Amino acid sequence: MIRIQRLFIKGISLSCILILFLGGINDLNAGRFKPDQIKAAFIYNLMNFIFWPTDILSDSSKPFVICVLKQKKIAENLSIITEGEKIKGHSFKIKELEDLSNIDACQVIFVGEGAEKAFNQLEIDGDKPILTIGESEEFLKRGGIVGLLKLGKRIQIIINLKAAEMAGISFNSKLLKVAKIFDRQ
Repeated sequence: MIRIQRLFIKGISLSCILILFLGGINDLNAGRFKPDQIKAAFIYNLMNFIFWPTDILSDSSKPFVICVLKQKKIAENLSIITEGEKIKGHSFKIKELEDLSNIDACQVIFVGEGAEKAFNQLEIDGDKPILTIGESEEFLKRGGIVGLLKLGKRIQIIINLKAAEMAGISFNSKLLKVAKIFDRQ
């Protein structure tokens, strides 16, 4: 049963790669999948288009840690998707967080709907590049790096380049072509 579930979610993940390059995901196509599965697939696939400073991922014996704040279903789906997978030689570890007090090991923090108030109090040390992913424009205004925002009938990736630069994180040009760039104006 778990194997079938893993294959199903991996299929969503592959679909998200294709959809990512078509500029978003349409609600009509999303009807077959649960929102938590789609979000987990987007988060996982984003990892292939992000660059961290080389020293952050230099020790391949350490896992690549994706932290998920107060979103149990997304964390479960990410665990299924990443099982047995590697990124740049690192295995994945998915860590569920109830608050943002212990983020030292995180390379990514997903702050979903309902948990964004906690992000407002987060202060990330500039020496620790952490990719922050949220679901609102307010999240981006407060310094979040990537937004998965529902725009009309689509989920659109929006990138706050200023916040990314401050964190020392950059993006593959393919992602920048399909994402919208956040502008505070």
